[in-house]
Amino acid sequence: MPKKKSANYFGGTQFERIVPSVSPGAPCPRVLNLRLTLEQALMLNLAIGACAHELNSLNRKMKTGTNQGVAISIKPDATRIDVLIGKVP
Repeated sequence: MPKKKSANYFGGTQFERIVPSVSPGAPCPRVLNLRLTLEQALMLNLAIGACAHELNSLNRKMKTGTNQGVAISIKPDATRIDVLIGKVP
């Protein structure tokens, strides 16, 4: 049986590559450029839109609604981007 995704997960996509390349243990460059195909970009757009739609339904007068935002997780080793709802500091 597949593992169930958490309620704050809205999807994601693979990406083609990161420019410049990131190697484990090396200092992180100031700017990272992600290369996506059109299909990957559309999937990412859909995930961000679904997350924003869910955030819009929260009561922003309450602290739980104002502390929430979009969290984008980039996993260079897996060439994956995931979109979640997360706390904003």
